[in-house]
Amino acid sequence: MLEILTPTEADHSKALELIYGGEIDTTTTWVESTAMLITEVRGKPFGRYFRIVITNDAMESDAAELTRLEQELGKSLGGCIIEKEHHGEPHSFFPGSKSFDLLMVYAG
Repeated sequence: MLEILTPTEADHSKALELIYGGEIDTTTTWVESTAMLITEVRGKPFGRYFRIVITNDAMESDAAELTRLEQELGKSLGGCIIEKEHHGEPHSFFPGSKSFDLLMVYAG
């Protein structure tokens, strides 16, 4: 089930509106590990966002990559997450995983 984080915040709602109504120009793998995939998406009119798949097998090195993403964004990751979806089953890209979260992080 899809969960929109802080749905009362107008900026998150506006970001989702821009993304879902927008046009994707490029997608690039930003980070890929054995437990996490971060894809950067650029397009119009939304600018840039990141799709993150993070599994239950994530390790310290994955946490370090999330910190690096925060540095790239120049703000706390928690404040940039506009959608979060939890799945209680394995992800097909990550053999051996038991569950995963799918996050959308808006970069503007």
